[in-house]
Amino acid sequence: MSLTQAHADKLDAQIREWKATLAQLRARADQASADARIRYHEEVNSLAQRLATLEQKWKEVQNSSAEAWQDVRSGLEAAWEDFRRSMEQAKTRFDR
Repeated sequence: MSLTQAHADKLDAQIREWKATLAQLRARADQASADARIRYHEEVNSLAQRLATLEQKWKEVQNSSAEAWQDVRSGLEAAWEDFRRSMEQAKTRFDR
């Protein structure tokens, strides 16, 4: 599988969506009780750091050759899926 422009656009859009979700979770954390606020902010900050790392790796892939994409594709896709699950779990916890 090569990295097509449509695939790249989809991944860029997903990063933007996750950033927006983190902003929403941060706002909800601000409204929580004192104890919950601390836990929620820690979780949001952790997710934000992981997203920044994922975004950096994505930028490196975008600036690399097609061969490099093949070399890192499975690892990046696994990290992407892991982050997606983490975001879903965080949203579920914030909805309680």
